[in-house]
Amino acid sequence: VETANEGIWAMDGNFRTTFVNQRMAQMLGYPIGEILGKSVDYFFFDEDLPEHRKNMELRRQGGDQSYERRFRRKDGSTLWTIVSATALKDDSGNFAGSFAMFTDITKRKLAEEKLLESEERYRAVVDNLQIGISVINRQMEVVAMNPFFGSYYPDVRPGTGQICYSVYNDP
Repeated sequence: VETANEGIWAMDGNFRTTFVNQRMAQMLGYPIGEILGKSVDYFFFDEDLPEHRKNMELRRQGGDQSYERRFRRKDGSTLWTIVSATALKDDSGNFAGSFAMFTDITKRKLAEEKLLESEERYRAVVDNLQIGISVINRQMEVVAMNPFFGSYYPDVRPGTGQICYSVYNDP
């Protein structure tokens, strides 16, 4: 458990922390002693609490889940994880808590955000150029064009399989 690359977190039936491994504590930036006994809600951003509470209700009903979840680290920064959680039951089959494993995906999420920002910048430039741009694939199909190019070819519908040399030639 202590040598796992994943964070491990166990909670009682009231979702109070009963166990975290060292990796989970490192991911959150807390010593283990500051996590034990705390409600898991303590580690969330306020805007994420409604979705988290839905997941906890599902867990209370015995449901297992895998999903992405972000946490608030001790320093206020964001920790993104993939959660794999399961409900724990007592000998009578009643909900007794939750056990989950967490994989840190923060670097991946940051890379996705940067890629999205880059795509938005690219799109803003290309869409506002006053020259026509058309993108074709190896099959010579029109897959994209900017609005300026589209103003000259209003009948061309990118992504529909139209062949560039058929639709761009004058009859």
